[in-house]
Amino acid sequence: MEDLLSKLESVDDLKSMVKKLSQRNGILHHIPKRLYDLTKDKKCLEYKGKRIKTAYLVDIIHGLMMRYFNTQKVYSNLYSLILKEKYGAYYNYYMEWLVENRFIHLHSDYCVGKKSKTYLINDECFDDPLRVRTQDRVLMKKKMINILSDNLDKTNYARIDREIRRKIVNDLAHVEINYEKAKEILDNMEGESLIKNSYSVESIYNGDLYSQFDIYGRVHTNFTTLKSEIRKTCLTIDGYEIEEVDIRNSQPLFLTILIDKHNDDLNCVDDGEYEFFRGLVVNGLFYDYYMKKSGIVPRKEAKNSVYKVLFGKNAGDIHSEIFRDIFPTIYDFIVKYKEIYGPENGDHKIISHELQKCESNFLFNSIIKDIMRQHPHIKLFTVHDSISYPKQYHNEVNDIFNCHINRLFNN
Repeated sequence: MEDLLSKLESVDDLKSMVKKLSQRNGILHHIPKRLYDLTKDKKCLEYKGKRIKTAYLVDIIHGLMMRYFNTQKVYSNLYSLILKEKYGAYYNYYMEWLVENRFIHLHSDYCVGKKSKTYLINDECFDDPLRVRTQDRVLMKKKMINILSDNLDKTNYARIDREIRRKIVNDLAHVEINYEKAKEILDNMEGESLIKNSYSVESIYNGDLYSQFDIYGRVHTNFTTLKSEIRKTCLTIDGYEIEEVDIRNSQPLFLTILIDKHNDDLNCVDDGEYEFFRGLVVNGLFYDYYMKKSGIVPRKEAKNSVYKVLFGKNAGDIHSEIFRDIFPTIYDFIVKYKEIYGPENGDHKIISHELQKCESNFLFNSIIKDIMRQHPHIKLFTVHDSISYPKQYHNEVNDIFNCHINRLFNN
């Protein structure tokens, strides 16, 4: 740990995050009560002639549980190379122990050249999970290296410029949470939403921060999983009240850009329909119009309906029928794009990936890059298509934001 800190503390633009992570008193984990009962007060277990660390068992299950809370996916593809790097040469013993003790089970085995092993986390893991603090120095060091090295030397996330990734990560350390106020909001929540948000609140309060840039350019942090009400009313940056600005009609907006780029090849969008669609998007009226024509309310449900069309299989579902009735040739573009550009037999996820790439490039490499250039002192964090920043910098941030929005449609 000391070697890592001595290497990174000389890097001015990561000092805040290094300091925050080094002050953590262990790693906060969510685990099933039964796993806690089996591993409490034990650093290691004897299993098939090997000594395996209980901290690693806890970390594996925590990762699978948080994946479910954030994505609703109970299936996880776990790659042996990654498991070995994180948990050592005995990684397979950890997985076997978890299977044998019915925390997970193997859904599909490894197939050479195809995929990893797929595990399914068992339902009972989500019954009354506990929050525990794990104080394993090796695990803490690996987590710090993972968070920081992702933003120093790795090239996997080249969609976002390196200096911008460093700023995003470092600025997270300047965000604080009003714990008592957040707890009041949590008291009115229940179920999986309560579990997910409770973990995020506890992690932020205890300085157990994380960041992960995915291959499509989105950054996932403790703040992207927070309920909007908590994020908007309980967070401060360096003690200052925050506000946020977001890209209105973000997915329809970047769909417009995609149509501009590819309609000459696909030749299916009517010019008049496109201009009407574009006008709704530019003026921030798309979802108002969609709600009026479809009868789907509230706004959140209308958005979900559109997302199912953009990101789904369009196999005759009701949402596809509604969208096609309102925007018939744009619907044809969506279907045709998936059929032609989907990398594997018309992969229906291709549009979601392309729209995320467009959104990421615009938000990070245009807007935030300009904020960094003109106002390097402004700290901020992002939640997909929005930027949160100290309220006193409203004019500075919004001038840059609106300039880039206007430029997007005037090219």
